Amino acid sequence: MRYGSRTKRFVPRLEVLDVRALPSVTIAEDSSGVVTITGDQSANDIEIRDTGGSGTDAVTVWVDGVQSDVTFDTAVTKIVLDARGGQDVVAYNLTGSFTDGTDREVVIHLGNQDDTFTADLNGSIGADSDVSLKVCGGNGQDNLSVHGAGTADSPWSIDGHLTVKVYGGNGKDTIDVNYNGLISGTGVFDLSVHGGNGKDFVRGDVTAADGSTGELNATVCGGNGKDDMGLMVHVNTDASPDLTVNAELHGGHGKDFFDPTAISDNVDIVDTQVH
Repeated sequence: MRYGSRTKRFVPRLEVLDVRALPSVTIAEDSSGVVTITGDQSANDIEIRDTGGSGTDAVTVWVDGVQSDVTFDTAVTKIVLDARGGQDVVAYNLTGSFTDGTDREVVIHLGNQDDTFTADLNGSIGADSDVSLKVCGGNGQDNLSVHGAGTADSPWSIDGHLTVKVYGGNGKDTIDVNYNGLISGTGVFDLSVHGGNGKDFVRGDVTAADGSTGELNATVCGGNGKDDMGLMVHVNTDASPDLTVNAELHGGHGKDFFDPTAISDNVDIVDTQVH
C-alpha cells in the first residue's frame, strides 16, 4: 500500500551582487591638455563652463547640474565631447574673456537621436588667441544655437581669431547663430553654418560693432534637402571702413529657399531662390 509522498519544492533565489554605480559620462585628460568627455546611450545633460583663462581650473564639466569632481593637471588646450546615443542636452558656456595668447579648441559630436546644443559666448577673444568651436549634430532632428552679444555700448571684442562651425548632419535640423562683437585690430571671425542632409532651417546673424577693423567671413550652406536659409551681416561701412567682409549664402543640393527679410544686401547668393 502506497501512502502519499511529499515532494521537495525548488524556490529560485536571486543572488545579490555588489552594487556598482556606473557613471553615465566619463571625463579624461591626457598630458597635452586634451580633455575627452564621453556620454553613453542614454540621455545626457552635459555643460562645459570655460572662464577663458589659461590655468588648470579654467574649464569645468557639469553633468545633470552637478559639477564633476574631476580635476585637470594640465591647462586645457582642447575639449572633445562625444555625447553618443540618447536625446542629449549639451551646452558650452564661455563665462569670461580669453586672456591674450590663450588657445582653445572645442569639438562637439552629438550623435544619434534628437539633440539640443547651446553655446553662450559671453566673453572676448584676446590678442594672439585662437579659439574654435565646432559642432556636429549627427543623426536626428537637432536644435543647435550659438549666441554672443555683450551690451550695445560694450560688445564682446575679437582681437585674436574666433572660428565657429556648426553642422546639422542628418535629419530635420534647426540651426541659429547670432553674434554681436567688435572685430578689432587684425582680429578675424570665421563663421560657417551647414545644414547637412534633411529639410533644415538655418539662420546666421552677425553684427560687427562700429569701429571694427579686422576680417569677417560668414557662410551659410543648406546642404542636401529643401532648406530654409537666411544670413544677415550688419556692418556700418561708414563707422567700420577698414573691415573686410566676405559673406555667402549657398543652397547646395536640393530646392533651397531664403527668406528675403533674413538676408542682407552684402551677402552673395548662390543656387538659392526666394520663397
